[in-house]
Amino acid sequence: MDRRSPARIIAGCFALCGFAVAVFASLGVGATVETILLRSIFGLVVCYIVGAIIGAVGERCIREGFETFASSHRVPKQEVFLVSPAGEEAGAARVAGSGGKAS
Repeated sequence: MDRRSPARIIAGCFALCGFAVAVFASLGVGATVETILLRSIFGLVVCYIVGAIIGAVGERCIREGFETFASSHRVPKQEVFLVSPAGEEAGAARVAGSGGKAS
């Protein structure tokens, strides 16, 4: 996972939510500050791991879905003729089907 990976972003969101839930749940039962922090940090770590797993699975599913779609919907290569503003033909350029860039 790289630094800006969706799996890491999802894991961070899960971790912060776990931390917040643990803080408010512990405050609700009247726990001491040490207990609140211990539970909250434990919840943060556990939720980060769970979020990283869920994020990695989701990222892989989306990547495979894009690859499947791209392989079943190929765009044929086309020849494009470039025409100058004066009207004369400037030549032919090959356009890649998937990227749309002239080569």
